[in-house]
Amino acid sequence: MNKLPLVSIIIVTHNRLDKLKILLESLVSDNYPKKEIIVVDNASTDNTPDIIKKYCEKFPYIFYVKNDKNYFPAKGRNIGAKYAKGKYLFFIDDDGAVDKDTINKLVEVLESDEKVGLVAPVILYWNSDIIWCAGGYNDLFTSLTKYLHRNKKLSEVNLPKQPYEIDHMPHTFMVRKECFDKLGGFYEKYKIMYEESELAIRIKKLGYKVLAVPSAIAYHNIPIETDNSRNLGLHRWDRVYLLARNRVIFMKRNAPKTHYIIFLLTFNLVITMYYLYVLLKLGKTEFIGAYLKGVLEGMVE
Repeated sequence: MNKLPLVSIIIVTHNRLDKLKILLESLVSDNYPKKEIIVVDNASTDNTPDIIKKYCEKFPYIFYVKNDKNYFPAKGRNIGAKYAKGKYLFFIDDDGAVDKDTINKLVEVLESDEKVGLVAPVILYWNSDIIWCAGGYNDLFTSLTKYLHRNKKLSEVNLPKQPYEIDHMPHTFMVRKECFDKLGGFYEKYKIMYEESELAIRIKKLGYKVLAVPSAIAYHNIPIETDNSRNLGLHRWDRVYLLARNRVIFMKRNAPKTHYIIFLLTFNLVITMYYLYVLLKLGKTEFIGAYLKGVLEGMVE
């Protein structure tokens, strides 16, 4: 046990106590013996502070950080990482959960190859064998993102038996703290959406591999998505705005300059028209201004 590296588990939460408790129960039941859990509370107004303090009393390796306002996931994770003492940082959203050997399997891959910078489990929908994400792939020409095998049964897809290359994994992943610190953490201006993609891309640019570990399983504690507006991130004004803004910022910061120019002149226009069409079709005309504002602010960011 003394030879095992310490893993710092970082959770950012905001008013989702019921789901947070499920996550914490799964983490304290996880078999990995050397871990610390850092709960970063983005100014929850429910009973989160009282309940988490009870967890801290029961489990000395759980630590509670209370922010004075909602800093969103990107900055919240960076705040949590400042308290982390582990060799590896395990980021998981507050509506997640893990199997008993998830952390152990991720650590094994990182320990076996010094050139692996980020590893992630295959993520299933809660209480199901349906895949939420088996890997994310970014197209730095069109800006489109593909999520491998979404909404397919795990038993019916042909995943590799060994860890395989991905561009990023949203929601749940483990990173070498050395890489994370070298990069300065997540880009906080994103707030939410695209901050995970950019971190993984920058880790690759350092010369490290980003891998999905198919033997490791985690869960996203949401119903299987059938609402297209939620799939596209069109269910809230702020999400619509950030989706549009962050897409442009992400391309500006990560795509080759010629790709970015072509994106602005072609794909960005096509994608904008598509989203406006979807908003009109869904009757969410009040979000049209949010999307257009996001595109324009992303261009001048």
